[in-house]
Formats: sequence, structure tokens, C-alpha cells
Amino acid sequence: MFLMNYTRPDIAYAVSRLSRYTHNPNREHWVALIRLLKYLKGTTNWGLHYQRTPCVLEGFCDANWVSDNDEIQSTSGYVFTLAGGAISWKSSKQTCQEAEWIRSLLADIPLWGKPAPSVSMRCDSQAAIGVANNQAYNGKRRHIRLRHAIVRNLIRENVLSLEYVKSERNIADPLTKGLCRKMHRNRSRRGTVAMKLDMSKAYDRVEWGFLRKLLLTMGFDGRWVNLIMDCVSSVSYSFIINGGVCGSVTPARGLRQGDPLSPYLFIMIADAFSKMIQKKVQEKQLHGAKASRSGPEISHLFFADDSLLFTRASRQECTTIVDILNHYELASGQKINYEKSEVSFSKGVSIGQREELTNILSMRQVDNHEKYLGIPSISGRSKKTLFDSLLDRIWKKLQGWKEKLLSRAGKEVLLKSVIQAIPTYLMGVYKLPCSIIQKIHSAMARFWWGSSDSQRKIHWKNWDSMCTLKCFGGMGLKDLRVFNDALLGRQAWRLVREPNSLFARVMKAKYYAKCDFLEAPLGCSNSYSWSSIWSSKALLKEGMVWRVGNGTQIKIWDDPWVLDDNGRYITSEKQGDLSMVSELIDFDRMQWKVPMIEALFNERDVSCILATPLSSTPLKDELTWAFTKDACYSVKTAYMLGKGGNLDNFHQAWLDIWSMEVSPKVKHFIWRLCSYTLPVRGLLKHRHMIDDDFCPRGCGEPETQEHAIFGCNLLRDYWVESGCDELRCLALAGPMTEAMIRQHV
Repeated sequence: MFLMNYTRPDIAYAVSRLSRYTHNPNREHWVALIRLLKYLKGTTNWGLHYQRTPCVLEGFCDANWVSDNDEIQSTSGYVFTLAGGAISWKSSKQTCQEAEWIRSLLADIPLWGKPAPSVSMRCDSQAAIGVANNQAYNGKRRHIRLRHAIVRNLIRENVLSLEYVKSERNIADPLTKGLCRKMHRNRSRRGTVAMKLDMSKAYDRVEWGFLRKLLLTMGFDGRWVNLIMDCVSSVSYSFIINGGVCGSVTPARGLRQGDPLSPYLFIMIADAFSKMIQKKVQEKQLHGAKASRSGPEISHLFFADDSLLFTRASRQECTTIVDILNHYELASGQKINYEKSEVSFSKGVSIGQREELTNILSMRQVDNHEKYLGIPSISGRSKKTLFDSLLDRIWKKLQGWKEKLLSRAGKEVLLKSVIQAIPTYLMGVYKLPCSIIQKIHSAMARFWWGSSDSQRKIHWKNWDSMCTLKCFGGMGLKDLRVFNDALLGRQAWRLVREPNSLFARVMKAKYYAKCDFLEAPLGCSNSYSWSSIWSSKALLKEGMVWRVGNGTQIKIWDDPWVLDDNGRYITSEKQGDLSMVSELIDFDRMQWKVPMIEALFNERDVSCILATPLSSTPLKDELTWAFTKDACYSVKTAYMLGKGGNLDNFHQAWLDIWSMEVSPKVKHFIWRLCSYTLPVRGLLKHRHMIDDDFCPRGCGEPETQEHAIFGCNLLRDYWVESGCDELRCLALAGPMTEAMIRQHV
């Protein structure tokens, strides 16, 4: 009663809940309690603030919130959460000493008058609000049922009110998300700082003296360094004034942008910055961030002049970072643009500490870095906002082109070289949702066939056929679904072939620590990038084949290690206790055990096994890509594999059409003629657009495609006079594609 009468209602409710379920807590419980109450003390409004959104106190039975276990195993322990923090007690009693301790701890909290307004919690789900307002929760999950009771009591006592807001950020849900730990895992009291640096005129500020000394320190020969410096320092600039070239300026520093040598030199300069950070990490003066407990520690990520730095949220480490930046600026001539540079903190860093560290770093504080290298850093449940900018870019390009002034050939070039290239970079990291790909395909189809918002044109051929290869009768446009998987397969290939890279070590420690990538499960708690890469695993497996070294890693009956037209697996029935390919190799002579192989395998398998070469010295088995000469993964062959087309089954007529030495407009007309997409009256009647299909020239016959071009009597004289009457006869005798082949022969 003392707390309810003399403190804020939200603090009173929090402490009453804590005190009711607290008995003989250990030191960690008291430390967590102090942290939560200090957070309460620092709030400045009636409600508790959580990422600019007022949120609610929660209590429910789920001890896994403390142990960081994803499995739901409700226990008798009571868990109280506030701003994402969680504490658990196993008893329902409390001693007088503990109550007095809590009372004295709250003595200096500002008093708030009564009556107090309710804490407003914003929610983007009307269904969740409806469930919370119901008198009872009929679901089977006990932890949500207990949570519902607490939320319902808060609403009834006017401590909490739910407000619906329309949002794409997937904000608070009082029953299922609330103060979600998954969004804010790092609640260590140490905290982590992430800095995104913006270099001001990075190429133009490179000091030539620093570059020369750097190259010599890296061990390059002095004559080679002089040659490089002559290339760098021989540049001069002129000005165009009123159409005339005037003057000449010789710079004293900087690298020429556009010069093929400049990116390599700048990477060497950035490597000096990297070495400065690595030295401090080795001296234990800096500590990076980890994506998982057993994963590698990452102190910085560089890509050209884009830099991300990670360190602990301490005054000493932030001061060390500032010293490194100052020395780097002084030596190399680089200049950090602190107005555009950003710093973000993990949720374990207090508000006061954030302000102190922000002042030390002199950077702008943000909740999170929106993009890095053009890709959004954080993706929520809704992917609409993630790809809205992609759709806008495509839409603006298509709207900016005057499609009435473009031929079919011009549209083909623009779609292939511009529109399909826009999402390529993003598709190499994320798997685009089917709805997004469908919108892109629809926009390209409308542009191709000439549709607009005010006028809808006929699509004479479905888009799947348009995405078929030209040798199979399509237009050769990319199927973005398959292309997306092929691009993601390149990342999966790196995980398989480069297990010691930073990318592979981070992913393995976080998602498949006890197995390799090809056997890794998707998991229930994963990032969007991991689930995207994992989705390409099926395509990757279709094209992989083992290269036999010593055979100790290859399973005879389960792994792909032979290759012919019938597949990549052994087709013989399993025999005896044989399991590994190494059992089929005579290591003394490094040859196959021919008698054993002929006795155990069928004729096809025997020929495939004996055709597999063995090294003169035992090497390690390795996975290779079966559809390239160098055995390395390629997006092109993966896309062909995903499309499922057999290149041996192409029709020669399509190759003849696209290899003709005529204008592109003529090629496209012949393609439409051979693919039966010309708008003749017979096709229009078939689509129920006209009532009759008789030839408009008055010959009385139905106007089919063959009749309109070759069969009408009024056109026969033109074909005879042009010397192409033989082609006309062939076209009337069979399919146009066959006529093209016969005429070509």
C-alpha cells in the first residue's frame, strides 16, 4: 500500500509484482533488479519507453527468457519483464528484510500525483488488441494465457490502454511480441558500440608521401614504387569554360577516380587503417562484437571507403578509437565526416552512457544503421518496406522511357541491361518474396506489351514463355525466381568451399556449429539473410559432385561422385559393408581395385568409376561444380540448371532466326511469326475480342497467321516476284519453324 500511494502507478505495479514473487534471490537477481529499477528511475514520461514506443510491463511463466533458450518450457518460476529485461524467482514468499530493501531503494524516485493517466501501448495488430480485450483467452499455450491475464488486469485497472497504429515496422503486440528479447539480444552490461564512418572525399585526400612510404613498408621494390608514383603524380586537371578548355592544375595529393589502378592503391591505404585496429585488438585495448557466443570477434568491416567499427561501450575503448582515427587522418590525409558518421548502441547501454560516448566520438547517434553497402541492415517480419525502394527504382525507370518510341528490340535491350540488373545486387543477399518478384515481372510484361495505367494491351505470350531461353523459342529474359536462387547459391558455395573465411566462420558458429552447411537445418531462430542462403541449398546440391582424392569423405551410396548422362549417383544396389570410396582404392599403387568394383557394381557404375582419375599422391576430397570446366560455381550454369532445360533439345530454327544478318526489328517480327503471337483475326476471335475471323481482304477464308502472311491469293504474286515462293510453300505445308530450317538448308 505504501508503494501504491506514494509512487508512480507503473513503478508500484512493478515492485508489487517483484516483491510478491521474490524469496531468497541470489546476487544475480538483485543485480538485475537494481538495473530494472534504475531504468524506471530514468524514465521521463508516464509510460515506459522502448524504441520511442510506450510499452507495457509483463509477467508470465517462462524461465527460458532467463536462460536464453528458444524452447518453450513453462515452469513454476515467475518471470517479470521490463523493457526486454527478464528476472525469474522460484518461490511466492517474501521476507520483511527484502521488502524494506526495496522500499529504501525507491526513496529517491520522483513522486507522481494521482490520478495518473494510463500507459498507452501502441500495437499494429487489431486482432491482437481484440484478443487482449477479451474476458478470457481460450488458447492452449499456458505462457500466453498467463500473459493475457496480466494484460487484461492492467486494462481493467486503467494502468494500460491499447492504441492501434498502422505500421510496417512490426511494433509491439501485447501477447506475442511485447518486449521481445529476440530484437534486442545483447543486454550485457558492457554493451556494444557500432560506428559507421563516412570518409570525406576519400580518393581526393590521399597523401602521396604516405602512399609511397606505405608501399615501401609493404615490401615492394623501390623501382616499382617509383613507377606507381609517377602514374599517380602525373595527373593534371583542366576546366571547361563556355565550351573551351582553359588552364591546367597539377594536384599535390589524391588518386584519380576512374583510373583502374586507384581502387587497388586505396585498398592498401585502408589496409593500414585495418592494421592499426588489429594491433589494438591484439593488445586487448579493443574488443569487437560477436554474432554468437562461439563465433569470431569482429572489430571492423571495410569495403573500399565504407567502414563499420565495433567495440565495447566503454570510455576507454571509445577513446582508443578516436586516437586511431586521429592518427590515421594525420598520416594518410583522410578526413572523417563526423556529421554524416553514425553511432548506435546495444540495448544494454544506459541513456547516460550513450550520451557520454556519443560526445567522445562526436558522431550522430541513431537507433540502427539503416543501410550498409546499399543493403538494409535490419529486416523485420514485413518485407514490404525492405523492397519498396527496389520497386520504386524499377517503376521510375519504366515510366521514364517512352515506350511508343521504342521498338521491340529496343525494349529487349532496356529490360535485359537495365531493369533486370537493378535487383541483382539485392538478390545476391536476400531471397525476394514471391509477391515482389511477381510485381517486377508484371511491370516488365506491361512495358513489353505496351500496357499502361490508362490502357491495357493484350499479352500475346505468358511471361514464363518469355523467360525461356532463345534457343527454346523464348525471348531470353531472366526468370527472377530462379536467378535469385542462382545468386544466393554463390554465397552458399562460399560457405562450402571457403570454410576458413570470416563469412563462413560467423555463419557456422551461429547456425550450424555441429555439422557442415549441406547438412545444416534451417532452425527456428534465424536471420533473413541466413534463411535466404539456406533456401538455395537445394539448387546447389543438384550441381555438386565430389572430386575423388583419398575417398575418406565420400560415401559410396549416398554422395554424388560419378558423372554421366544418367546422373551423379551410384545406381547399383548396396553391397556388403562398403561405405566409403577409400575402400575401393589401392593406395599402394593409387589405382582402383578393379576386381572388387567389377564384382559389386553394374556395368554403368563400373565404367563411371574406372573413368574417374586418381592422383598419384593421396589428396583431400573436395566438392566441385559439375557444369563448368574449372569446377567452380557460376551463376550462369546454376540458372540453366534451375530452369531445367536440356540444351541438347533446342530447335535449330530459333538459332537461325537470331543469327540472321538483318535488323533486330526483322528478327523480332520473324520470332513473333514463328511463335504464333501476331494479332491476326483468327487469334483475336479465339480470345473473344471479335465475332468473325474472315480475311479482311475479301477472299472469304479465315485469317490465320499462315493465311495472312503466305496463303492469301492476293499476296501470292508478291512472293513470286520476290523469288521467295519456295518459302511460302514450305510455310503452308507445315510449322513455320520447320520451314525456316528447310529454307536455310
